[in-house]
Amino acid sequence: MLLKTSIVCLLMVIYMLVFYYRKPHIPVKSTRIFQALTGVAFLNALFDLITIYTVNHRDRVPGGVNLVFHIIYSNFPHPKPDKIL
Repeated sequence: MLLKTSIVCLLMVIYMLVFYYRKPHIPVKSTRIFQALTGVAFLNALFDLITIYTVNHRDRVPGGVNLVFHIIYSNFPHPKPDKIL
C-alpha cells in the first residue's frame, strides 16, 4: 500500500512540474524559490519511493544499497530561500 501511495505522489509531482514548466516565467526571486522547492519535492518523492522499495524487498536489494539510499534520503539538503539567490 505504501508503495502505491509513493508512486501516486511521485506522479502528481511530475504532473505539477510538467504543467508548471510548459510556459515561460518571469525571472524573479519567487520564481527561483518555487523552482528550487519543486525540485526538492521531486527528489524527496523519488527517494521516498526508492527507500520504501528497498525496505520491503530486503531479500532482493543488498544491505549496502539500502543503507546508501536511506542515508541520502534522511540527509537530503533542504533549500533555504536566502541561499537560492
